[in-house]
Formats: sequence, structure tokens, C-alpha cells
Amino acid sequence: MPQEVRVLAEGTLAWVQASGTGGWNTASAPASGTIGFVQAGFAFPERSMEFATVSNRGVPSHHKLVRINPLEVSFTVLYGVTADYPAHVTASGTSTPQVHLEFKQSSPEGTSIWHELLNCVIPQRAFTEQDEGNQLAFTVRAISSIGPTASGRVIA
Repeated sequence: MPQEVRVLAEGTLAWVQASGTGGWNTASAPASGTIGFVQAGFAFPERSMEFATVSNRGVPSHHKLVRINPLEVSFTVLYGVTADYPAHVTASGTSTPQVHLEFKQSSPEGTSIWHELLNCVIPQRAFTEQDEGNQLAFTVRAISSIGPTASGRVIA
């Protein structure tokens, strides 16, 4: 069945241990793996920015960027003992366990669509038993993102 343009497709989600806090950095031979097949519903908002309007003698003259907020991401995978879930290993050059995530979105045209989430911490993980298959839900906070693009890093 053909997929409509701009409809988020299912796909696979992989992770790699992050290193530092400046973009896609990893140590030599970092821990990595495939979390699994992500069902429809993987959602992450676009970058959230806050601006202040600066006035000159009561007349708005320009805007000033005040804050760029981190991305809050949530996704659910069907739980499987064969999956390779993100390890809670402290990232090199940081004091927190961080990973980079890479979502490879299926595409019927043959070229996958990639989304990367950088320097992620995982503040919440929840297991739920379901008749249709047990689920593992993640809440992830990312510093930045790249995508959609037509190429990824194939980290797992």
C-alpha cells in the first residue's frame, strides 16, 4: 500500500553512547545497539525557542533570542529480550549517561528518511504488559536534532 507524503512511517530506532556535549561526538568503539521497531506514534516536537521583543522608546525594534529549550521525545517499542536497549553508561566528557538516537523511517520509495537526536538523557522508562505485546515506553530529553535527512550514520 503506498504511503502518503508527509505521513510519519514506522521504522527502527538505534542508539550509540555519546561523548561530550557538542553535537554528534562518540568515543572510539562506543557501546551501541538497535532498540527495536517503533510503531506508529513516535513523536517529537520541533525546536522550542523563546524570544523577547526589545523596544526603543516604546516602539518594538527587534527580537532577542532568550532561550532554546531541549526536545522532549516519547516513543514506545514492543518489548523483546533480543532488543539492545540504551545502556546507562556515562558519556565521555560528561557527568551524565547520554546517548545519541537515530530513527530510520521506512519509506516505500527505497530511500529511508533519518532523524537523529543528539546528547539524550533518558529520565523515564516504563514497562507495560499488554495483550497485543508487552511495551517499553521511553521519555527522552535531547539537546538538539538533525533531520529529516536522506542519510544516517547506521549506528547499530
